[in-house]
Parts: sequence; structure tokens; C-alpha cells
Amino acid sequence: MRTIWADLNARTQDDFIRLNTRGSTKSLERVGAKSGEWIWLCDGELMVGAVLREKADGLAAKPAWETIQEHSEAESAPEEVVQAALRRLSAEMKSPDRNYRLILQQLSLLEKRLGSARVNYLRARAVEALGYPELALLALEDAIAAEPDNPRYIYQELEVTSRIDLDRAVEKADELLRSKSQTLSVFVLAAVVRILQQMAARESGESADKYYRQIVDLTRDVSSLPDSETAPPSTFSLIHTVRGYAHLHLGNREEAIAAFGDAIADDPLNADPRAARGFETYPSLESIEDLKQAIHLGSLSFWPPYFLAHYYAKENQFARALEYCSMAQTFPLPNDVAANILEWRAISAYLLGEGQVEVRKLFEKALELSPQSARLRANFEAFHARADVENLGIDAKQADLVVERDANPTILDLAA
Repeated sequence: MRTIWADLNARTQDDFIRLNTRGSTKSLERVGAKSGEWIWLCDGELMVGAVLREKADGLAAKPAWETIQEHSEAESAPEEVVQAALRRLSAEMKSPDRNYRLILQQLSLLEKRLGSARVNYLRARAVEALGYPELALLALEDAIAAEPDNPRYIYQELEVTSRIDLDRAVEKADELLRSKSQTLSVFVLAAVVRILQQMAARESGESADKYYRQIVDLTRDVSSLPDSETAPPSTFSLIHTVRGYAHLHLGNREEAIAAFGDAIADDPLNADPRAARGFETYPSLESIEDLKQAIHLGSLSFWPPYFLAHYYAKENQFARALEYCSMAQTFPLPNDVAANILEWRAISAYLLGEGQVEVRKLFEKALELSPQSARLRANFEAFHARADVENLGIDAKQADLVVERDANPTILDLAA
């Protein structure tokens, strides 16, 4: 563990820990830590994660007090204390509202029982959840040092690294792919293709295509990997979903749809491939079911309700259209999408007999967001003409109100 001895009571007014004692200085020399890096501070009884900063009198550490925990006492803790810690840890890991600070406090008691690799892996998950990915990497490095071939630990290290430094994550992924000693596993492959996907999204043209082709090549025969019999279906589903996005970018629509189908077959509860297949096969009846299922499964995107609002407005099922318009508006929306939603709300509300004043306000809000849309302006004028005819009681031909989409999800939107 990358640990520096420190007096945790030696605080400055701005809540830094001084590291100018002899013990701290020797620890810093041993570890070779520099300003900007994360380390663990330990006073023999407690330890806490901290980031190093250069101060007027030398290096000091800014603690992340949320991560404070007892230093390992596994050798001396009585059996009943260890058992109680195991019960608390098990209860928290099963809880939907995990208390990660409490989890950290149990781990110091459980190193002998669970092993240093497992404890450091759990420590990494806890500090990452608390918002300290750099500390998570330190713990994962220790976990991998103890169990270098554990695919879950390698997966997590790649995932965390990609959130801190994507270029470094790509380097690590390349090292794994070139390694003669490291056998590629389903878990590791899942992390690698996600990193390549992020790199592709950052690039354009041939540079992006290179990464997408690499994803397709790497995922060609996932079932042949050594842990394919034991890896969870959700991991296979993730891999097939990323493969589908890669095919979409490369223009291979049928292959993309097939990959999304494989992802759904592996994990029917995964909302992402449902949504992606729904977009690609829209407006078939199958696509409508996929989009509804994506929403039911907890999709965190506005695109499924946006598409469904369009579909039901086109089908003259205006009450359903309004339902999905409202659902889409619970998300932050780009202007073109928000303008469409307001426009469809206006059309649906008007044709359901809502008051003209409210309908006019909806059209006006839509035009504020999309003033250049000729169709939107034509719909607003058609509404005015219809309203005038109704108000005057004249029997005259009425202009159609047109329902069209102005936005489509990009690969980057889908894969985000």
C-alpha cells in the first residue's frame, strides 16, 4: 500500500496535514510521492486517503476525511469482532443504499479473513463510490499485486483508469492485448472494448474507424475465451452492445442489429441494446416494443420517449403522444429535441380539444428554441388558420398539421 506516516492531528488552518516531521519525510522519500498524487496517510491507528500539495514549507496532504478507517487490526481482533464486521459488511453490500464509509470501517478488521486482495478490491469499490477514483487505483494496484490474474480486478482497474486518464487506459489495454503471460478474459475484454469505444468517440474519420474495427475484431468469437462458461450474462451483453455500436459507426446496419439482438438475448434486462435496436428498426412494431421495454428497464436517455412521442403523434394517438412528451421532458434536452416535443404537445393538445391559448404558448416556446424551422412555423400558421376558422364558424378547408422529427441520436449519444 502506498502509505506515508503522518500525524493526523498536525493540521493547518486550511485543513492540510503537515508532512515535515522526520517520519513523514522518510516515508515520502521511500514512496517517491510528488505534489498532485494521491496516497494513504497513516498514524499507526487510523489511515485516510489524501492528495499531496506543495506548500510554503514543503509537501502537505489534503485528506479526504470520508475515507478514514482504522489501520489493519486483523491479527489482533477477537473472533466475535471479526464475525460482527463480516455481518455488517454483508448487509451493506446487499443494501440498495450502501453506506460506503461503514464498509471501509469493516475492511480493516477483515484482511486476514478475506485476504488482502479481496479487501483492497472492496476498498477500491468503496472509495470510488465516495468520489475518489485515484485512491481506488491505489487499492486496485495492491489487489492486483496480490492476485495478478484476477480478471475482476483488472477490469475494475481499466474502468477506473479510463475515467481518470483515457490515454493511460488505452496504453494499459494495449499492454494487456500484447501480453504473452496475460490470458484475455471476458471481463478484461469488456473493459478493453469500452475503452476503445471511448477513444473512437473522441476521434473522427479514419482514426475513429481504426478503433471501431479493432472492437469488431476483438469481439468476433467471445465464446472461445477461457472464462466464457462462468462470466455473467451482463458482461456478454455489454460486449455485444459495444460491438453493435461499432458496426453502426462502420455502416454495417444489419450486423449492428444482430449484435444488439445478441446483447438482449444474453441479458434481457439491459436497456441499452433494446433502445439501440429500437432506433435502428424504427418505426416497425418491433421497434416500438423495444423502445417501451428500454423505458421499462430504466433507460437513462430521453431518446426512447422522444421516438415514442413522435410515433404516437404520427398515428393520431395524441393522448399517448402527450404521455411520452411529458416523459421526455423529465430529461435535459437539446434545443432541437425540446422544440419537437413542444411542437408535438401543441399539435396533440389542440387536436384533443385543449384551449387555444395554451396551444399558442406551446408553439411560441417551440419557435423560441428553433426559430429557423420552416415546418414548425408552417404548423403554427396552420394552427392560427384553423383557430380563425373555428372562431368565425366558417366551413373552410383546413391546413394539415405535420408531425416530423428534427433530431436523430448519433453513435456518441447512444454509446454515452
